[in-house]
Amino acid sequence: MKNIIRLVVLVVITTAAPLAVNADDFAEIKSTIQKYFDGTEQGKLELLSEAFLPTAEIQYVLEDGTLGRLPFPEYLTRFTQGRQTQRKGRLVSIDVTGNAATAKVEIFMALNDRVYTDYILMLKLAGSWQISNKIATFRSKF
Repeated sequence: MKNIIRLVVLVVITTAAPLAVNADDFAEIKSTIQKYFDGTEQGKLELLSEAFLPTAEIQYVLEDGTLGRLPFPEYLTRFTQGRQTQRKGRLVSIDVTGNAATAKVEIFMALNDRVYTDYILMLKLAGSWQISNKIATFRSKF
């Protein structure tokens, strides 16, 4: 019986260790999300390029109920270098497992009184957290 318990403990320890998450992961994820916020709010395209993988895609539901897809390079063209926008981001939550994470953020858009909700997928590649994809939806602010 003792051998079975030892075996179970050993299996749990060895399989859980690679999935360990530390405070640095959360800080680095928050930093990547902040680059996304600053890049879109302040027109800092270099920050967006640091935050997103070049292969990232933004997905959303079109007015006719079908899937809309926007590759990151095309998304980047929606912003002008140095141009401030009337949007403010807020990090709602982070969930991390090993080298994968999700973040939920809200973007308040003053121009059209909308609140966008982004569900962001992130990967830790070569020690750096980046946005691999996101899905977005919106609702009226009021």
